[in-house]
Amino acid sequence: MKDNFKNTELDHAFRQAIEQMEVQPSESFWNKAEAEILKKENLSYRRKLLLWRSISASVIVFLLFTSLYIFNLKRKTPSEKTELIAAQVKPNETFVQPLSSNLIETTNQKIFLLIISFQKNN
Repeated sequence: MKDNFKNTELDHAFRQAIEQMEVQPSESFWNKAEAEILKKENLSYRRKLLLWRSISASVIVFLLFTSLYIFNLKRKTPSEKTELIAAQVKPNETFVQPLSSNLIETTNQKIFLLIISFQKNN
């Protein structure tokens, strides 16, 4: 029991000594610490801003070139368009031209007449 009492008195004496030794930082220390934190935050915001500016500039340039390309395709004459397509077709490939609606109609009529004549013969 005496050992517990001595330990408690000793603990109490140490606690009082430590509480008296506690030092409060000066106001200039807090100002310097706050300034350093603000510098680091500003640096990270600048980096993020630079990243977003770069992305937006890239998107704008891409849209500009895409719109100019589309605008130039619309302005080209049909012969220039076929030359452009012919240049893109490889020598071993065959290029199939889409059928016109008149050709399809006449073909359908011929098939219909052929079916009717076949039915009459049978």
